[in-house]
Amino acid sequence: MIDSRESDAAAAYDRLAPEYDDLVTTPPINVWTRRAFQDLVLQTIPTGSLLLDFGCGTGLDASWYAQRGYRVLAYDISAGMLDRLHRRCAPEVARGQIVPVCGPFSSFSAAIGCYPRPDAAVSNFAVLNGLAHPRDFFGAIAPLLAPGAPLIVSVLNPFFYKDMRQGWWWAAFARSARQ
Repeated sequence: MIDSRESDAAAAYDRLAPEYDDLVTTPPINVWTRRAFQDLVLQTIPTGSLLLDFGCGTGLDASWYAQRGYRVLAYDISAGMLDRLHRRCAPEVARGQIVPVCGPFSSFSAAIGCYPRPDAAVSNFAVLNGLAHPRDFFGAIAPLLAPGAPLIVSVLNPFFYKDMRQGWWWAAFARSARQ
């Protein structure tokens, strides 16, 4: 069963999908951060490997990986985001170099488990920050990966000073403290 937080998140990303690329590629710090993450993947994981791109969004990273010779299982909970990925990566999807997989996180293991075991998992741009229970992610992903497969993730510091000036940050902080 899909929990309401997960379906709300999927709906929010569906609405955001048309403008997502502009939002995440305009600030120079985002461009630098994405490039640093991609470079780390390139330095850590041999070209030709099968990557699980968890929270692939519109395919910004999946496209970059494919251009460098990786094969990509591109997973996201948002059909709207994957629609953008299909448009961006149509040739790679047609060749099977990028395989889009959409579905709720509650059925993630079943959705990914029918594919070959990825040689690595990557999750860029703080996708894990949006999970209600990040520990569930690690429990779900570990048995799906090839033995010894690296996991490279980026997370946002929850105490980022610009966010702490926002009311939503303090509301989330209060909710967490109550739990």
